[in-house]
Amino acid sequence: MLSYLDVTKRYGDVMALDGVTVEFRPGVINALLGPNGSGKSTMMKMAVGLVRPDSGEVRVDSVDPSRDPVAARRIVGYSPEEIVLYESLTPAELFSFVGS
Repeated sequence: MLSYLDVTKRYGDVMALDGVTVEFRPGVINALLGPNGSGKSTMMKMAVGLVRPDSGEVRVDSVDPSRDPVAARRIVGYSPEEIVLYESLTPAELFSFVGS
């Protein structure tokens, strides 16, 4: 289960998330819909520990992604908006690098 409890995140003067509380349960199809800048990507980045909430709690099962991003990434599949490819790496080297 992926849960957000009273999560807040600011980027300077911009409030990306303001007290968000939501649960995503296994076996249920969910969608995050909203205009650009509404916090969808921020929420997903929090789930894998790429962004920390300013306040509130994020949990992937019982894992806090801010404290143990590796454990969170073992549970959550995440595909970023932009994929960075390093031309000097073989596919195996790239997967090893990205997966570490």
